[in-house]
Amino acid sequence: MFMDADYSVPIEAVENGLAQLENGHDAAIASRALPESNVVQHQNFFRELSAKLYTFIQNTYLGFNYPDTQCGFKLFTRKAAHDLFARQRLDSVIFDPEILWLAKRQGYTVAQFPVDWTHVEDSRIQYDSLRKSLFVFQELFRIRTLH
Repeated sequence: MFMDADYSVPIEAVENGLAQLENGHDAAIASRALPESNVVQHQNFFRELSAKLYTFIQNTYLGFNYPDTQCGFKLFTRKAAHDLFARQRLDSVIFDPEILWLAKRQGYTVAQFPVDWTHVEDSRIQYDSLRKSLFVFQELFRIRTLH
């Protein structure tokens, strides 16, 4: 399991994630975009809009249908974690989609579960320049070629 250090998702959400693993899934990812999720404090409009654009490009490029891969609360079975993270090549903020892409390629099942999520100002990586934003896409487009 890993989670964001700012506790934007309360640790109690682990119960929902574990239930997905107990139901036979290899991974369980929290999603702020599910109807049952509750976003207590939103990010600013520009950040949410750019996240939607990123998700659209990512899902198209990697063949996903996940409305939210960047929520930093994910659980894995021991077997899936050892296999997937051993294959990981990126060490940037885009490691989440790489792991999910590897899971898809290896035939692992991934469940999504709703969470309560609160944006914590100044606790995350800042995308305050065009260069940082372009870096994210550069990393994203490396995933398929790395593997």
